[in-house]
Amino acid sequence: MNRMLYMFAVSVVLLLSAPLCAQDVRVSAEIDSTRFLIGEWIHVDLHVDAPEPVTLLLPAADEDVDQGEFISAGEASVTTLNGRNEYRQRVIVTVFDTGQIDLRLRVQYRLPGDTTLYSVFTSPI
Repeated sequence: MNRMLYMFAVSVVLLLSAPLCAQDVRVSAEIDSTRFLIGEWIHVDLHVDAPEPVTLLLPAADEDVDQGEFISAGEASVTTLNGRNEYRQRVIVTVFDTGQIDLRLRVQYRLPGDTTLYSVFTSPI
């Protein structure tokens, strides 16, 4: 009986941890300055590294910009290497606030066979 309980517990842990391994989506962002005027366009270079089967939704609206407003996004370039895709995209945002702003961009994605929409944010810029 104890062995069956142990096997059940191990199975549950493995099943629950499988999606965590597949969610290896990493994002980063860079800007060329840290000082901007209110309303000035901020050109953000977004980098996304994701496993090949992941479907990405790159920033495309105000909801994808934390503490800022979305202006536009350029075409994303994709490089594939060793089963991973590296996306690079120029995103233009703006901020209408003063002081130090911790601007972050959100990338959403779906895993194959999963209808859940996951989100990952860049570190504050």
